[in-house]
Amino acid sequence: MKDFKLKYYSIRILIFALLLFGAESCNGPAVVDNPPPFLQITEGPAEDAVIAVNYATFGWSGSDNGFEYRYRMLALDEDNFPTVYRDWSEWGTVTEITFSNLDESKYRFEVSGRLKDHTDQELTVSRVFTVDAFSGPALMFFKTETVMTVGQSDSISVWVEGVDSLVALHAVIAFDTTYLSLQGISKGSFVERSGFEQITVPDFSDAGILSQVNSTGKIDINSAVLATLYTLPRRSLSGSGSFITMKFKAKAVGTSRLSYTMVEFHTEDGRVFSGNPPKDGTVRISAK
Repeated sequence: MKDFKLKYYSIRILIFALLLFGAESCNGPAVVDNPPPFLQITEGPAEDAVIAVNYATFGWSGSDNGFEYRYRMLALDEDNFPTVYRDWSEWGTVTEITFSNLDESKYRFEVSGRLKDHTDQELTVSRVFTVDAFSGPALMFFKTETVMTVGQSDSISVWVEGVDSLVALHAVIAFDTTYLSLQGISKGSFVERSGFEQITVPDFSDAGILSQVNSTGKIDINSAVLATLYTLPRRSLSGSGSFITMKFKAKAVGTSRLSYTMVEFHTEDGRVFSGNPPKDGTVRISAK
């Protein structure tokens, strides 16, 4: 009799536990009638892909028809430190974008999504990729296409691509003085990060030199790198990056091309050559 009661109560406890578990399963967070929203990139270069073209198309989708989206592009340096390349778009229903005229760089594309009636709940997904579409040794501008407003100042780099044992550079750059004025020239980030000193002539901090440049629309640059205690035994630069930074001010609405009319690379072993054809740039200026 004692064993029968024990079995009886054990069975009742087991049935109670099963009923309780079932109720929690039906009423708890496992219910999938209202799954959490999600966002995914459905088109574009794969994660960490290297593409040999200067454009990229991205597509994305959300889990709800009520989603709205915004997107941006960040450029990543050698330490993966991001700077804004194309800033956030406005919120909207667009689910595809093509970026053209991309510069040689590593990028992180980001897209954010949210439900229109839950604007405080934002989701963001990203994709990292690299553009390697321009063969060196050669010169280009970074950015290839710069957008400014009248009165604004912005920096554009003389970018060396795929150089080996570079010690000096001579380049002549043409621009339209109707739309732009040069404000100064400084050391490029590639030279800075590599630990070299840099000498550039003429002295573009001189008001007379700047006046002449801005009347002719021609920048004649001679620039050399100098080894330091931090760079020895290296005495030259190899790789790609910003060699010189130019600061321009936008004067009027319109478009100015930036073009290299002469290029000479000087290497550590005494060679002087023009390299591959340079890539021109464009500055588009709009009203404030």
